[in-house]
Amino acid sequence: MWDLIFVGNISEDNIIINASNKSNKCIGGSAVYSSFASRISNEFLKIGIIGKCNGKYKNIIEQNKIDFLGKIVVDNTIFYIDEIKNTCEGENYNNVCYENSKKVKTRHLHISFRKGISVEQIIENELIEYDSLSVDVMIYSVNFFIPVLKKYSNKIDILFCNMDEYIMIKEYIDSKTIVVITNNSKPVTALAFNKIYMAEVDYIYNVLSTTGAGDSFIGGFLGRYLQEKNLEESIKSGIMISQKSILNIRTFNEQ
Repeated sequence: MWDLIFVGNISEDNIIINASNKSNKCIGGSAVYSSFASRISNEFLKIGIIGKCNGKYKNIIEQNKIDFLGKIVVDNTIFYIDEIKNTCEGENYNNVCYENSKKVKTRHLHISFRKGISVEQIIENELIEYDSLSVDVMIYSVNFFIPVLKKYSNKIDILFCNMDEYIMIKEYIDSKTIVVITNNSKPVTALAFNKIYMAEVDYIYNVLSTTGAGDSFIGGFLGRYLQEKNLEESIKSGIMISQKSILNIRTFNEQ
């Protein structure tokens, strides 16, 4: 029985963070950033990842005390991210679904609605049992996933998005769903139980890289939320770990 399982991309991220055009290569992807953040926020959780990556990346994931529940492939998904130009290009997308024959049970399942993620195959898979479900959306693929969001809206317990994404999807969100909305340096807003919760975000100097910050927020939030179901403290945890993430970048040499 796992406490938390993340479904999402596991990728090689090549990130340009300044005008030098030097690319920083690191392990990334939504499932990696979120699971590593959850591990930091709660060292006692049993965490797993469903995704696809090569053997080297599987070892890195397991070295961080995350169980790999996905499939080993020869070639990783690769993202080329230019934070100066605000662009992201991908190649070799590995279609993420659950291909094992073993049943997995988890207290909470999180799915990133991203290109290459077989959301319906995961949600309807009889081999995956979960008590609660959260999802997050991304502005670049949100239109593609609106039909999926509509179909499963009553199954989603927590939805993570930014303000632009929320405006696009708010009419498809079930009234019982907890919605957590980030908005760059503006306060994080949570809509839950007919109440509005807000938390300030401190300005951070010396930002190194913003890649994975949103996924790190999700991981930090869920790691705390599964511990005590306190929404305000979970938001604070998400903010804290997200802010830590933007001050660092994990290169291969550091792993």
